[in-house]
Amino acid sequence: MSVRVGIVMDPIASISYKKDSSLAMLLAAQKRGWELFYMEQKDLYQGEGQARARMKPLKVFANPEKWFELDAEQDNALKAQYTQAWARAEAGATAAVPSAVRQDYVERMQARIAHYKRELGLAGIDYCLLDTSQPLELGLMAYLMTRRRVL
Repeated sequence: MSVRVGIVMDPIASISYKKDSSLAMLLAAQKRGWELFYMEQKDLYQGEGQARARMKPLKVFANPEKWFELDAEQDNALKAQYTQAWARAEAGATAAVPSAVRQDYVERMQARIAHYKRELGLAGIDYCLLDTSQPLELGLMAYLMTRRRVL
């Protein structure tokens, strides 16, 4: 039986193709042959004494012109058949991410960072990766200290 993944996210048509982490995880999951189902927060509800959702089968593409395709809406109980339900961490929810998908996501992000770093270097622009768990002032101070050593 195929792995079935349901994701609760912002409207997929409105996401930033280049920046959205949910899209990167979905691409990785689909690459493994997993079935994808799309939901928004408003699609989740309780009915018939159980958690339910209006969901749409989803296909994603690595194409900035057309990055998704939705099929006809289904109304399903949220059971164990949906092995993972991802919610956007930005919305304050926790995200359950299988390690295989997480690894692919990390590799994609590292490749993207390396690309930006290379392109910015060629253009003579400084690059400094900031840790968003730290206050911005600390990141800026670390950057300025490295610039000071360069000058």
